[in-house]
Amino acid sequence: VLIIFGLYSFYIKDYLTEAILFFVAAVVFIPYVIFPRYQAILAGLYKFKDRFILQSVFLAAMLIGAIVVLVVFKKGILAYGISQMTIQTSCLIVFFILTYKKLSNNYVDEGFLKHSVIISLFGIGSHIITPGIQIYLNYTLGSSALAFYMIADRIRGVSSGAAKSIM
Repeated sequence: VLIIFGLYSFYIKDYLTEAILFFVAAVVFIPYVIFPRYQAILAGLYKFKDRFILQSVFLAAMLIGAIVVLVVFKKGILAYGISQMTIQTSCLIVFFILTYKKLSNNYVDEGFLKHSVIISLFGIGSHIITPGIQIYLNYTLGSSALAFYMIADRIRGVSSGAAKSIM
C-alpha cells in the first residue's frame, strides 16, 4: 500500500519528496511495526534495567541523529525523516535480536505461534489501513474532514482503552 501511494505521489502528483518518504516507509515498515515488542518481552521477564538501558540508547541515537542531520549537515525535512526512520528501524532490529537471545525457553507452542501470526497480521493491517484512510480523506475531502476523523478515531481509542482496563 505504501509503495502504491509512493508511485501515485511520484507519477500522478509529481511530488518527489512525498514519494521518497512513502518508499522509505515501505522499506522500514515491517521491522518498525513488529520489533518494538522487545519492550513487552523484557517487561514480562522483569528485566526493567535492560529495558531502561535499551530505551535510553534508542532515544540517544534518535537525538544524535537529529542533531547530526539538522545542525551539522544542515539538511531539510526529507533527510531528517529518512534518518529517523532508518535509525529507529536499525535500533529496533538490534534490540529485538538482543532481547530474543535473553529468552530461555526454546519450546514454542504451535497454538501460540498461530495466534501470534494472526495478531501480527491484524496489527500490520491496521497500521496500513488507518493511515490510508487518513491520506484518502485528506486528498478527497480536505483537511477538515481529516480532522473530524482524527477526533472520532481518538475518542474510539480512548473509550476502547478505558473499556479494556475495566474488563
